[in-house]
Parts: sequence; C-alpha cells; structure tokens
Amino acid sequence: MNLTTKLHPAHLLTMGKSICIEVKYSSITRQDISGVMKFANLFASTSQNSWNSRGNVRLVFSGYCNDPRELWEIPEVRSYVKKLTEAWPEWMFFLDTTDQTLRVCFMCLVQMERTADPGVHRVVDLPTDVLVQGFSGINKLCKKYQFSDVVRDISSREVAACIGFSPIADGANSGCEHQVNGGAA
Repeated sequence: MNLTTKLHPAHLLTMGKSICIEVKYSSITRQDISGVMKFANLFASTSQNSWNSRGNVRLVFSGYCNDPRELWEIPEVRSYVKKLTEAWPEWMFFLDTTDQTLRVCFMCLVQMERTADPGVHRVVDLPTDVLVQGFSGINKLCKKYQFSDVVRDISSREVAACIGFSPIADGANSGCEHQVNGGAA
C-alpha cells in the first residue's frame, strides 16, 4: 500500500501483515519526508498503534530499479534516510526486521564498503550516534507506553540481529570489523 492510497491510514494498522510505505523517487529527490512522517506519527500516536506496528513497517524506495548501485550507495537516498531517522527517533522500533528495510536504512547511516563477496558489505565507519539514537528511540517509546523491559529487550535484540550485531558472551570479538549481508530493498 502506498502513500497515495485513499484508505484512511488507520486501516493499515488493522491488516495482519507488514505495513508497506512507498517512498517515491520524487520525495527522495526533494528530501520530502512528510508523507512517511504522517504514518510514523500515526504509528507512535497511541500505545495500541505502536504495539500493532512494532517491527511491521516496510519502506519501499521506488524509482531505483534500473540503478546498478545499492540504495546505500546513492547519495540522495542516504540523505533522505538520515533526515527521516532524525525526525523519527523511534524508527528502529517500527521498521521490519524480517526484510531489508531496517538493514538498508542502517547501511545508509553508516559508511559501508563492498567486499569481494557481492552479498557481503563491510561497515568501515559506525558513528556512535546512529546506534545511540536508534536504541534510545526504542527505550523512550517503551517507557512512554509502559511496555515491559522484556518487550524493549526483544525489540532491541531483533534490531541488533537484523543489522548483524549479536551479544558477545565471551568478549572474543572486539566489534572493530562488522559485516552486513544484503543491501537491496
């Protein structure tokens, strides 16, 4: 379902499946996040909306099918995602962790490089504010609506697993080199 659909946005929350929001090429080139933010504000507007939308929102960036670059390699997409995530601090709570959406947004916010394996990309610069702001958004939303610590922890672990981080039990991995699989949405 895209942003031009005539249904009231609340109908999106009653569908038992993922909530797909098309981000049009024209919105990206104009850096206009208002369409997505209308839905983002709706998702975060109540406890019930937040709960129903948790981990179910997919962003579909249209107009780039013929571009040979990955979305995270396109400067205007990177700028759009940065602007969107700054305006939507809870983005990690809502974006789908079972498809490429959250991973692509994360890849747009960090510095990536390709590896010899076309399916694996390496993070070469991870600004700490990306993770701090993203996980803070999860924490603030859970606190606002009094979601349990278990919900907060599950959401955080799902996000961490989606972007390729996992808890380090023995401390053997310093986390200095991090690879992310995928990259297309």
